[in-house]
Amino acid sequence: MINPSLATMLCFILTDADVPANDAEGLLDSAINASFNAISVDGDTSTNDTVMLLSSGASGAYDKEAFAFALNKITLEMALNLVRDGEGSTKVVAFEVRGAKSANEAEHAAKALSNSLLVKTALFGCDPNWGRIASTIGASGAMCDENSLVIYCDEVLLYDKDHKELDDARESAAHAVMKKDSYRIICDLGVGDGAYSAYGCDLGHEYVSINADYRS
Repeated sequence: MINPSLATMLCFILTDADVPANDAEGLLDSAINASFNAISVDGDTSTNDTVMLLSSGASGAYDKEAFAFALNKITLEMALNLVRDGEGSTKVVAFEVRGAKSANEAEHAAKALSNSLLVKTALFGCDPNWGRIASTIGASGAMCDENSLVIYCDEVLLYDKDHKELDDARESAAHAVMKKDSYRIICDLGVGDGAYSAYGCDLGHEYVSINADYRS
């Protein structure tokens, strides 16, 4: 049960930096939005989720920019470890949406991709099926057009208006990328400046087995 809006977890981040309370709240909110709130294993949320930032101030030292950088880095690392440890997951995938009409539309599209069962099963099968990706973006409500859309799997082009069919070379290259335990699906919508990255994993037999056998 791991989905944006957090999950079944308790997360405590401790520091001796002398972080002002007003700064701590804003910095944690920003870090969470780009990490814990950006992950999904199965699209199901839980009632039990907490992230706390606790500062003793014992060091007497504080640099807001440096602290924000460190906090963003550690929250993202911890969030990705949740995805990596998802029930039966074999790979962590970043869904990077760029060129959306707005940041909000980019977020909707990216999270739709991380939650899509058809996309997740394609990831499990290492199938570079750009049709599932494109249709999920369209269904998300984000403004998109087939003539401006570009989709990559890491550096391998899956789709643009001049390459609507996967040739053998690109399909083989994409399949090789998708066999790795971590990679990116990059979607440039080409209609604006909005951008957002969500993080998800594949969905395979083990997830079904674990949750079919589990009794609360």
